[in-house]
Amino acid sequence: MNKIPQDFRATIITNSPPIAVALSQHRNIEVINLGGIFYKQSMINVGVETYQSLSKMRADLYIMGIYNIDIESGVSVPTMQEAEIKSCMIDVSTEVLSMLTKDKFGTVSKHIVSSIENISYLISDEIPEQVRRDYSKEKVLLID
Repeated sequence: MNKIPQDFRATIITNSPPIAVALSQHRNIEVINLGGIFYKQSMINVGVETYQSLSKMRADLYIMGIYNIDIESGVSVPTMQEAEIKSCMIDVSTEVLSMLTKDKFGTVSKHIVSSIENISYLISDEIPEQVRRDYSKEKVLLID
């Protein structure tokens, strides 16, 4: 969070208490911390309360970390609760920016979040050439 300029203005919605705490150091950022059941492994809030709060909001941009992504299966995560929250955030957002490491391409978890077509921007440390060819058929902008 120290890369965010101190004069940056935004309202940020998060279900991650650690992110909310880190953002509290920025005087021009309003933080909306979604409640719910704290899932320790991922350090996020999940559950009905989180989902209901989120479903009543709108966001310009959703910055989504990716556990797994596959051109055919889409974005997936290990738990149903995480999949529901990520899917809801996609639904309430105008654009989706996703970040991942190259080892996540071509992998699938148990619970589907979304198809590739719902991602606006995909940022990775290195994008393999085959992935670049496969994803060029989709509307997603690849950035490495």
